Amino acid sequence: MVSVIIPIYNAEEYLCDSLTSILNQTYKDLEIICIDDGSTDKSVDIVNDFINKDKRIKLIMQENKGPGIARNKGLDEATGDYVTFVDADDKLPEDAIKLLYNAITDGDYDVVLGSYKSFMDNDKGELVEPIKNLSRFDMFFKSLSVWGRIYKKDILTNILFEDLKYGEDSVFLADVYLKNPKIKAISDIVYYWLRHERSNKPTLTHQYNEGLFNAQLKSSNLLKDRFNKNIDSITYEDSLYLNRHLVNTTYYFKSILNNSNIKDINLKEYYEYVSSLNWTNNHNFFFKAFGFDIDALKSYELFKENMYKMFS
Repeated sequence: MVSVIIPIYNAEEYLCDSLTSILNQTYKDLEIICIDDGSTDKSVDIVNDFINKDKRIKLIMQENKGPGIARNKGLDEATGDYVTFVDADDKLPEDAIKLLYNAITDGDYDVVLGSYKSFMDNDKGELVEPIKNLSRFDMFFKSLSVWGRIYKKDILTNILFEDLKYGEDSVFLADVYLKNPKIKAISDIVYYWLRHERSNKPTLTHQYNEGLFNAQLKSSNLLKDRFNKNIDSITYEDSLYLNRHLVNTTYYFKSILNNSNIKDINLKEYYEYVSSLNWTNNHNFFFKAFGFDIDALKSYELFKENMYKMFS
C-alpha cells in the first residue's frame, strides 16, 4: 500500500481537483492522509465531502504549524510500505503512483523520482527537463521538493521535517540522501506543479517577510549542520547541495532589494551571513551542473553591493 500525505492550508480553490486526481489513480491500493493545518476556509468541508465518497481518505486536523509539521503528522499516521507527498494545490497524472510504485518495487529501491510539469495559473504547462541520464547526486537533487517521488517507508525512519516556514523540503531531502538510499529516476511525468505567481498579484517570495527570510537562513544552517555531522562521508557534490540551496535564496535577496521600504529593514545580520559564504571556487561548476540562470549570480552580487553601501 502507498500512503499519500497531503498538507492542507486554505486550499479550497484547488483541493477538489487535487483530491480527484488522486482518487482517479490507476493504482488503487492507497491510503490518503489529509492534514488540515488550521484552515479558515472551506478546505475541511471539502475533505469531509470526499470522505463520504471514498473511505481511503482520512482527515487529521491541527492548529496552524506549517507544512513540515503537517507532513510529520502524516508520517506518524502512515501505514503503507511506501510514501508519497502531494501539495493540496497540485495534481497527479492518472498513472503517476502506478509508475512510481512499479519502479520502486522492481529493483527494491529506497527512493524513485519522476519528471514533472510546471504550470502557471491557467496555462498549458511546461515540461521540466527529464531527470534521466544524470549522476546519482544530480538525479536526487534535480528538484528540491519532496513531491514527485515515492519513498520506501523504512528509509524515512527517524527522519522528520524541521519546523520551518521555508526550506523544510531541502533539509528533509538532505537527511534522506545522507542515509545513502538506493535511488532510481524515471522520465515519465508523475506530477503537475501549480505555481501561483501572477503579474498583478505578487506572491510571498516577491515581498519582504522577515519570518520567511529567517527561515531561509535557518534551513541553510541546518543543512550545514547535517553535512558537518557526516563530514567523513561528505563529497564535493554534497557541498554543492548547500550552495544550490543558497543560490535559490538569491532570488529572494533580489526581490527584497526592490522593496521601497528596504532602508527601514535591518538586514545587517543577513548581509554578514551571506558575505561570509565562500562561493568563488564553485560558481562556474554548480551553475553549469544545475543549469541556473546567470541572474542568480548577478542578484547575489547585487545583494552584496547594496548591503555594502547600506552598512559601510
